[in-house]
Amino acid sequence: MKSYKRTHVVLITSVLLFLALLACSQQKNAPDKSQQTVLLVSIDGFRWDYFQKCATPHFDSLAKAGVKADGLIPVFPSLTFPNHYSIITGLYAENHGIISNYMYDPVTQDSFSIKRESTILNPVWWGGEPLWNTAEKQGLRAASFFWAGSETAIDGLHPSMYKKYDDDIPDKTRIDSVLSWLAYPESKRPRFITLYFSFIDHLGHRYGPDSPEIVQGISRMDSLIGYLGDGLKRVPQEVNLVVVSDHGMAETSTDRIIEIDDYIDLNDVSYADWYIVSTVLPKDGKRDVLYDKLYNAHPNLHVFKKEDIPARFHFQNNARIHPLVLIADTGWEVMTKARAQRRRQYKKFGGAHGYDNMDKRMHGIFLASGPAFQKDMQVSSFQNVHIYDLICSVLNITPAQNDGQLDSVKYFSANPD
Repeated sequence: MKSYKRTHVVLITSVLLFLALLACSQQKNAPDKSQQTVLLVSIDGFRWDYFQKCATPHFDSLAKAGVKADGLIPVFPSLTFPNHYSIITGLYAENHGIISNYMYDPVTQDSFSIKRESTILNPVWWGGEPLWNTAEKQGLRAASFFWAGSETAIDGLHPSMYKKYDDDIPDKTRIDSVLSWLAYPESKRPRFITLYFSFIDHLGHRYGPDSPEIVQGISRMDSLIGYLGDGLKRVPQEVNLVVVSDHGMAETSTDRIIEIDDYIDLNDVSYADWYIVSTVLPKDGKRDVLYDKLYNAHPNLHVFKKEDIPARFHFQNNARIHPLVLIADTGWEVMTKARAQRRRQYKKFGGAHGYDNMDKRMHGIFLASGPAFQKDMQVSSFQNVHIYDLICSVLNITPAQNDGQLDSVKYFSANPD
């Protein structure tokens, strides 16, 4: 009888020990929200369907290991600077202020250009709180190898490490620098990093989205994703890799140019960046004159008074959005006669973006893989303003006020609760 009791006690003890070890093992394997690292990679101009144009084994492996969206819906207008800044702040363009790549502020009477460093570095243009600031304010180090706004002292802050934009820096050099940051001692190691590639967008603009050059570019980008993935296996901690693009691309042609001075007197305009989305500042007393001339002037051009812009664009509540807004149909461009003439001498076909953000040709990509994310999950297209909240959740930091909703994307997480 004593022998039976002793055996029974040993058996119970063994079972309890096994359960305790199993619990410890599960706890060790579960993502620790207080120690997550996120690398956010942007591939400018990578359209949602580019994966279908050639073999992309490294992208495919990334999708199999994590979450892949059918597409990523940009904010309007579907341009580079507005969308990169929306991804990093969770705000629509009207709320963060970067409403275009080129703009004029009638309040400060200053103009902004992505080609003029002095304006890029002026924090007055940049509203909202970029994610690197959110992280730094809460004790996490952040780093950026390029991103719109990362060079600017927004709210007086920079990422702990950042690079001045130089598009000539080779792509593998960018990756190697990020990997070196991830190999820093834990006290110096950044927990949130951005990385940016531009060549897909350049190829799309120059040759168009259906060109052989784009196919070559997609293959090249896939190889870079493989190179990055191999490098991430060698760093001291697991990294959550989030790969996005800011917008897609549509084919353009010199047969689809709207010459704006066929319809209005340019002397009636104080400022306009004539292109795909044009915000027009009329001279005093000329708003209605211009509107009447442009309304139904061309079947592929739509003109709105600022107060009548469809609410779905979230493109009203900012002084940098001028009294008239012109929007071209996808594939069409608005230019002056002089610029159109130069364009016809340069090339017939190409690519552009900036159009209606609900047109699928404007949609980008979203893939996420790492200990914080589900595996082999395909999800529907979603708006890019939700990414800010998602990454804040992974990093276990409190997001600033924004337009995104974590509930829209939290099911991507390995532990959505």
